[in-house]
Amino acid sequence: MKLTIPFYLHKAGAGFPSPATDYIEEDVDLNVHLIKNVPATFIIRVQGKSMTDVGIYDGDLLVIDRSLKPKNFSTVVANVHDELVVKGFVRSKEGQFLTSGSKNIEDKIIIGDFVNQWGQGLVQSGGFSLGKSFESIKATQKFHLGAIPYTSSGKTSFYRGFNIQFHVGSFNFQAFSSSRHLDASLSSDSTGNSKQINSWIEDGYHRTITELSHQSNVQESAWGGSMQWIHKPTHLAIQFNLAHTRFSLEKSKSLLAYKANAWSGNQVKNYSMSFQAPLHNIHFTGEFAWMPENHFSIIQGGAFAVSKKTDLSYLYRYYAPSYFSPKAQGIGESAETNNEMGLFVGNQITFNKRNKLSSYLDVFRFPGLKYEVSQLNSWGWEYLTRYQWEKRGKYTFFGQLKWTSKQNDISRSNKALTRNHLIQTSLDLHQFRAKKLDFHTRIMTCLLVGANTKETGLLILQDVKYQIRSLGIQLRIGFVSSTSYDSRLYAYEAGVPLSFSLPAYYGHGFRNCLVLDYKWTKNSTFSLKIGRTNYLDRDEIGSGLDLISESHKTDVTFQCQLTM
Repeated sequence: MKLTIPFYLHKAGAGFPSPATDYIEEDVDLNVHLIKNVPATFIIRVQGKSMTDVGIYDGDLLVIDRSLKPKNFSTVVANVHDELVVKGFVRSKEGQFLTSGSKNIEDKIIIGDFVNQWGQGLVQSGGFSLGKSFESIKATQKFHLGAIPYTSSGKTSFYRGFNIQFHVGSFNFQAFSSSRHLDASLSSDSTGNSKQINSWIEDGYHRTITELSHQSNVQESAWGGSMQWIHKPTHLAIQFNLAHTRFSLEKSKSLLAYKANAWSGNQVKNYSMSFQAPLHNIHFTGEFAWMPENHFSIIQGGAFAVSKKTDLSYLYRYYAPSYFSPKAQGIGESAETNNEMGLFVGNQITFNKRNKLSSYLDVFRFPGLKYEVSQLNSWGWEYLTRYQWEKRGKYTFFGQLKWTSKQNDISRSNKALTRNHLIQTSLDLHQFRAKKLDFHTRIMTCLLVGANTKETGLLILQDVKYQIRSLGIQLRIGFVSSTSYDSRLYAYEAGVPLSFSLPAYYGHGFRNCLVLDYKWTKNSTFSLKIGRTNYLDRDEIGSGLDLISESHKTDVTFQCQLTM
């Protein structure tokens, strides 16, 4: 019996993409080949030379199985704007990327604002990161992205200077230098003669006399570099990193008990060694970081493809109570990368194209004291499970349960520990009624239970998105009812392009917002966001200089994008 599969006349571009066609030239007999899924398999010819470093040359024939799920670092044929291209597939917490096999594809120089993404983020972690999430496999995987231009509106957590990155064979080198001023509140030292940094100010506001007094009080000078070696046949990568930061003033030692081990001084030296080791269906990652004072931290994780439908992951972490790096952002329960150890395990089961189940369990311990925790070695756990059903192009639904358990002081006067439980649920339905119209409904609840506490929260959100030619419209109508800030709920809120927020919804009231995007010309877009919050349980909002003597507040954001 002759076995034939379609042979596409169109060539897939490995250089610049070319228009795709649907013509079939001939049938090719592949009886001698191991074709696992004949209906999903086809042959395509390569055009271009950008993938030669990974052994794919101009004119080569590629056997493509569309039923296979791409893994990290796989070579794929992708449809990009109706154009077929042969590229490498890279998945990270920042998103999914298509890369070339060219040795010089990542060579670059950045002058201005930038961030670094090195290793697992114990020394340098740039860009947005959600940490633990329902994407329990991705949550344990960070990848070296090198230098990234900084385009956020945030005023902190970036460098300003130059950054150079280049390749020599299998080695990737990077060096940077930065100098900029930071906002900080100052206090006098014990002699009263010199100033010290009391705390960092990161909101970026310079509106009042007090806020203006914090502006640009400290100069931050930083330099560093990394060297990465990649074994291209196996994608094994080993990386060495260093960063040296000096401040113009010393950071004072905190008088608070739970910050007794916090860093103080005027310079920080950080070193680390990280690795990535793909091994068949397993991908190991890790980083060991240290400071000259023998303060160290470690991350080690792995992701396993148990079968075509089941993936598992784990991540162990230990952050010393006194460890500090100004740009660190390791996965964990706390916002800061110190005073924590834990074990994260996750799984993801894809039953079929429509049904998927994700879950994780994270058990953590805090060796030192914490805010409102007056005993050593407090511990807790967090469990999340999420079921998702999808009918592509029409509906997406998920139901989620998250249960967090932590120890806290009973009260400020009673330092005995009690355990608080926070149970959160979410139901989400996304409907696509037409190509340019979709509806998004979300219902979230929370229950906070402790020794002397029982609070509830409810959040209902309805989003509508519509596109009318050059005008995009996003409308949100939201209702919230929660006992207090402790029973708050967080939800994604759209903003003008390249921006969004995760506000805390609490109290009793409504939150409505409207986002308009108008594409005036090919190179210009105007965007406007108007948000309004109406409270039913108060007559004023905020306090001090931020006090609003009304039960409502309005926020407006305008943006103009010009492409040169």
